[in-house]
Amino acid sequence: MKKDCKIELYRFIAALFIIMGHYWNDLSPEKIWPFTVSYQFVEFFFIVTGYFTARHFEGSTYIDESLKSVLVYDFNKFKRFIPYTIPAIVCVYAGEVLEAYCNGQTIDRLIIIRDFLMEISFLSALKSDAAHIFIMWFLSAMFITLPVIIAFTLIPNGRLKIVLGTVIVGIFYIISDDYTSQHFPDQIIRAFMGMLLGVVIYYIGQMVKKYNVTKAVKSIGTLVFVVAYIYPLYFAYKNYFILKEDLLCFIIWITLVMSDMTLFKPWYNRLVEFLGSFSMPIFIWHLPVI
Repeated sequence: MKKDCKIELYRFIAALFIIMGHYWNDLSPEKIWPFTVSYQFVEFFFIVTGYFTARHFEGSTYIDESLKSVLVYDFNKFKRFIPYTIPAIVCVYAGEVLEAYCNGQTIDRLIIIRDFLMEISFLSALKSDAAHIFIMWFLSAMFITLPVIIAFTLIPNGRLKIVLGTVIVGIFYIISDDYTSQHFPDQIIRAFMGMLLGVVIYYIGQMVKKYNVTKAVKSIGTLVFVVAYIYPLYFAYKNYFILKEDLLCFIIWITLVMSDMTLFKPWYNRLVEFLGSFSMPIFIWHLPVI
């Protein structure tokens, strides 16, 4: 299935901004560089993952899907990352061991082995301490929570999913002052809520698509889409720490574009689609490189 490059372009740009933020923080912690504050784009990736998961299981219920099929889907979705996650993890661990050896420090081999096995199997978010290659928490938290998200999509009643999902994510984001906390189990909760939000957007979009809206309404939707699409990029450039406003922009423009509420048609481009798929490898490798 072809991918709408409005999504793929944003995927690549968001990954670049997060990478730049990590690099600037490492280079100069004073946050004087553009795009130093960019980790709010992680929610965009969670939302998109939840959206496409709901689309994949559209029409399926617990009668159609077994626990085995759900786990197989989860594994297959993440096994494509293994060719570049394992080498990156190996590089980080080798660097840590070499540094400890050069400094005459001792290391606990059992802890190193435990942590290594958990990271290569996408389970590091279950640990109370951070992953050695820190950004693995992102894949790990999604891998752990995706079966629960799939179970939610298998509820037969679409309206119930919209209402229940909206209530859950609404309460979470309203009461959370900072939902980007990295303490256990915040990473897992953050991934679950972000993907659940994507699921809700999918079902709302499917409902909206059933209505024939006028060109005038789509014109307004197009304007709102453009503003919501651009604003988080501008906020990141200016280093404005406005998590919930960015999240609202993601919700608005993804809902509009996925429910055909704009004048824009799906955009397909091989180069942009490649850049979108390339975003994850460079995201995984940027910290080992730094």
